[in-house]
Amino acid sequence: EEKYEEEGEVRVFDSSLYTRHRLPTGLDLFKRSYTLQRASHARDWVRPGGTDGDIFEGMTIGLALGAEEKMWKMTLEACGATVRVLSDIRGGKGQVDVDCCLFNAASDLPPHVISLPLHVTKLVEFIDQTTTPLLDLAWAHQSIIQRKCLPLDSERFTVSLKDNMCNLCKVNSIKRKNGGRLETGDIIQFSRGKNVSYGRIVNILWERQAKGCKLEIQLLESDGGYDLIDCESCPLMTIDEASIQGQVVLLSARDFMKLGYLPKNSAQSNIFNRVSEANQSQI
Repeated sequence: EEKYEEEGEVRVFDSSLYTRHRLPTGLDLFKRSYTLQRASHARDWVRPGGTDGDIFEGMTIGLALGAEEKMWKMTLEACGATVRVLSDIRGGKGQVDVDCCLFNAASDLPPHVISLPLHVTKLVEFIDQTTTPLLDLAWAHQSIIQRKCLPLDSERFTVSLKDNMCNLCKVNSIKRKNGGRLETGDIIQFSRGKNVSYGRIVNILWERQAKGCKLEIQLLESDGGYDLIDCESCPLMTIDEASIQGQVVLLSARDFMKLGYLPKNSAQSNIFNRVSEANQSQI
């Protein structure tokens, strides 16, 4: 509507209009910012992995996710994988060969649960746990965002089905009471007294006897506008989970400058421009 009022016409395949209204595909932990859709992928749909083949092409992936299973099975199959869930293999004999097995660590695995849910225990009966990589769902999520198959032996995504019974331990993800999921690397907005601050989650400290978690945060310095300064020298602090107000979308400068749906008042925005140390030195 805005462009029609300005120019008197709007074309269906308008690359400029598309660029301004792209949506994020997710937070890329390697680039430390959200990745936006690319016009080339919209014009000629390219599956994650590009022209060299789908990211999970030739892989067989075991999946034990409960209520999320149907959606993620379709997603992984669209990316080229053969997906095996409990309903596919129940009644079979012997073990099933899979390249890896995916779980939702934030809701289904220790230390978040005392006992493993049925959909986890039943599926692992059919796989060789000594040789099969057991991974958090975040491995698949990040592979899709980065458009490449990440290593199966990554310590960041490896999970254990055993509880070490420690009262205090570090975890990579938690499920919040509102149903949302937080992971190390996520960018959040949180309260500090009467003020609002921004930061990146460095560590999540899960305490068995506590009602919530402690999070180690690397502060992102705000200029009072849309810029958040993200660098290794930014100070660290620890906050309570209860002080988190929500998650923040941090975009690269190239993507941020072209975005067309930012609120006019930066105080009302949860979308910001990532300014790195390199960017600062050029200012």
